[in-house]
Amino acid sequence: MRSFCHCPVLFTYHIKDAKTLQIARRVFLDENLKIVSALEKLGTRARPITSGVFTADYLDREKYGLVGKITRVDKRPLEASIRAGALPILTSLAESTDGQILNVNADIAAGELAKELEPLKIVFLNEKGGLFHGITGQKLDIINLDEVRCTPWIFVSMFVNFCRNTMIS
Repeated sequence: MRSFCHCPVLFTYHIKDAKTLQIARRVFLDENLKIVSALEKLGTRARPITSGVFTADYLDREKYGLVGKITRVDKRPLEASIRAGALPILTSLAESTDGQILNVNADIAAGELAKELEPLKIVFLNEKGGLFHGITGQKLDIINLDEVRCTPWIFVSMFVNFCRNTMIS
């Protein structure tokens, strides 16, 4: 199954209180809808997926507040969107088992999603214009994950060891 993920990175750490999370959530939802609208204006069917995909536990409630660590990914909302011919557009928000909205690191969320969906390729878009080699600093155009799976400079936030080929833009 072909799958796509867009996880805007606006707030990823240290949302300690409900008021800040409320603002972050509103910004995430607004940006999600802007992306959906822009895609649809270009002729691509898109669907906002703003909850129900990620379940998380508190990362460290005292230290990080309302930041979560993903414990489960439910791919059913994504599959429903894809079956309907729409590109699912996600945010990096999760819910605890008791319903509390938690912010999660968008790169890690994308990695967990890739593990669950096992896509053939991932297109990774970011504000830096691509991914860079952790030692040489050179921009990477394509990563063959079978070759770099155990390379020490691969960071978990790059999530590249979860699929066979990654195209980077």
